[in-house]
Amino acid sequence: MIKKLSIRNYTLIDELNIEFNSGFSVITGETGAGKSIILGALSLILGQRADLKSLKRTDEKSVIEGLFDISSYHLQSFFEENELDYDAKECILRREILPSGKSRAFINDTPVSVTQLKSLGEQLIDIHSQHQNLLLADSHFQLRVVDTMAGNFSLLSDYQREYRSWHELLREYARLQDENRSGREEEDYLRYQLSQLEEAQLKEGEQEELEVEQQTLQHVEEIKGELAVIQGYLHEEETGVVPLLNAALSKMKSLSRLYPEIDELVGRIESDYIDLKDIASSVDHSQDSLSVDPDRLSWVENRLDIYYSLQQKHRVSTTVELLALRDSFADKLTRIENYDEELSELRRKIEVQERRVSELVGKLSAERRKAADQISRTLTERVKPLGMPNLRFEIEISPRQQYDENGGDIIRFLFSANKNQPLQSVSEVASGG
Repeated sequence: MIKKLSIRNYTLIDELNIEFNSGFSVITGETGAGKSIILGALSLILGQRADLKSLKRTDEKSVIEGLFDISSYHLQSFFEENELDYDAKECILRREILPSGKSRAFINDTPVSVTQLKSLGEQLIDIHSQHQNLLLADSHFQLRVVDTMAGNFSLLSDYQREYRSWHELLREYARLQDENRSGREEEDYLRYQLSQLEEAQLKEGEQEELEVEQQTLQHVEEIKGELAVIQGYLHEEETGVVPLLNAALSKMKSLSRLYPEIDELVGRIESDYIDLKDIASSVDHSQDSLSVDPDRLSWVENRLDIYYSLQQKHRVSTTVELLALRDSFADKLTRIENYDEELSELRRKIEVQERRVSELVGKLSAERRKAADQISRTLTERVKPLGMPNLRFEIEISPRQQYDENGGDIIRFLFSANKNQPLQSVSEVASGG
């Protein structure tokens, strides 16, 4: 039900706000009062074509906005399918015509296409005039009439929930099939890339260690020469730090017998002497352990070439990234190998869900057929007093080739006003009056 209509800068209207209460509302006025203008503005939020000529002031946009109470319209599926925010109580439709001639449409302040606006608007408003009825010929409207009379909304809601779940499974199955085909096409490539990475036996941190070792092996002679100089600073008999510190320690110990106050200094020098001897020993060991080893250098460089070439090939810069790629290839191959099992499990779920959907379709159809018979009898009886004694009205229910969100039925209202006239679709034979 429409609760409020706001019109701004449209034809003769500067700004107009109309609020509607529940029940029957009438807008009256003599010819030229503007009734048709209001109806024209309303048609814009039903998705009708916008015309730049309808702007009252051509330098400002025209805005038509309608606030609707949708609490009894059961429109959640429409909002979900169109990825729109759903408020179970109210909905706002808005249409804007810009001075440039372009128009914009909104549902609950979310930009939408005019087609989406029209689709929702036609479910909220029905315009009747001579030779014009938007919903009478619409099969969905006819179906909704039957469902309303049958009290099917709870059953229909259950069906639509199961129908959406079924279609979600079908979409997942199609997506998985596409993924499977794509995976099969690149399976050989993935296996080759994975085998190359596995054969490399990459280890986190190894590349950094090898780069340090390569640096050392490439400069062995230079390093040994510098260590020899350091050994001289530490060990040289007359000028080396260790012999001189040892001589100073001896002097200090002799002096401490005469001057006990320097005992603390003796202890400190003795500690430094021990540290320096240890350092000198380590320098000696480092020098002795170093040797030119072309074979080891060649192995290290070949190993680093494996890391560098793989990083260049895969456009990464670290071993961690290569290991992540390796795991990713392995995961993809495992998924490819499991596709058949996943597809089989999905098919089983689809079959189970399809049975649920079919069962609810059967229940809906049965309820609709019972309601259709009742509607036909009631309508025929109530119309006869209007001077149409030979009127016949039937509701034809036929199966759909494929289920849709409303079930498995196609509804058609058939009508005949005269005794010898065959039943025809209401939309084809009913007069405007």
